[in-house]
Amino acid sequence: MNTLQTAKPEHGKGLWGQTLYLFRRLPSTNNWCLSNIENLNHGDIVQTTDQTDGYGRFGRPWISPKHTCVTLSVILNPDKLAGIDSTRFSQIAALAVQTILVEFDIPAVVKWPNDVLVGKAKIAGILSETHEKSGYVVLGIGLNVNIPPTTTEIMQTTLPAVSMSAIAKKKFSLLSVRDRLIARLSDHIAAAQSNSDHIALEWKRNDALAGSKLIIESNNSVMIGKYAGMDSLGRLVLIDTTGQKRCFWSGDVSILKHAGN
Repeated sequence: MNTLQTAKPEHGKGLWGQTLYLFRRLPSTNNWCLSNIENLNHGDIVQTTDQTDGYGRFGRPWISPKHTCVTLSVILNPDKLAGIDSTRFSQIAALAVQTILVEFDIPAVVKWPNDVLVGKAKIAGILSETHEKSGYVVLGIGLNVNIPPTTTEIMQTTLPAVSMSAIAKKKFSLLSVRDRLIARLSDHIAAAQSNSDHIALEWKRNDALAGSKLIIESNNSVMIGKYAGMDSLGRLVLIDTTGQKRCFWSGDVSILKHAGN
C-alpha cells in the first residue's frame, strides 16, 4: 500500500519550501492525494514517474508512459491564497506550463478552460479537484516530456497528443522540467495575488482561440458563435448567431472549420 513512508521526501522542493513526495509508482497522484489529504500540507507536492491510471476532466484517461512525463499533484489551501478564487487554480497551472514551454523554445499556447497546446496538439493535462471535507484543492498536472512520436500517435483523446521531445527533437531532464514548472507555478500564483487582472491578461496574450468561431458542447447542448475571450471569472464568452453574449463555466470547445466571416 502506498503511504508517505514509501515515498522519497524531498524537503524544500515543494511550493514555498514545502515537501515534495516522490513515489516510484501510483495509479493517480490526484486520487492518492484526495485519499490522504489529512497527511499533507499546503504547498506539498506528490509526484510519480510511473502513473498507471491517470485521468482528466470527465474521467477521461490520461496516459503517462513510464519515466517520460512530469506527473504531479499540488496541495493548495484556498484560505491561504487570498485574492484568488479556487476555480482559477487550473488556469494558473496552464499558464505556468505554457511559460516554461516557451522558455524551452516550444511555442505553446493556452486553450480554455485549462489546456496547453502546441499547434493543434495537446501537450499537458490539468485537473483541479476539491476535497469535500477539508476544502483543500488538489491540482494535478501532467506534462508530456520525452514521449516519442510513435507513442503520442495512439494517445489521442479529444485532441491529438504531442510531447516536448517530439517538438524539439531532443530529450529533456524530467527533474529540470519539474523544478522549473514548480517555480513558475509559484510565480504565477504570486502575480495573481498581487494583480487581480494577471490571469486574464496572460491568457489573452497566449490564447489559442483568439479570433475564432467556435462550437461548444455544454450540458448536452451545442452552440456556435464567435469567441469573445474569457471573463474575469474565468468563463468562456461566446457571441451566438443572434448576437447575444453567452458565458460558459465548462464545456468541450472546438474551432469551427471553414467558418467564413
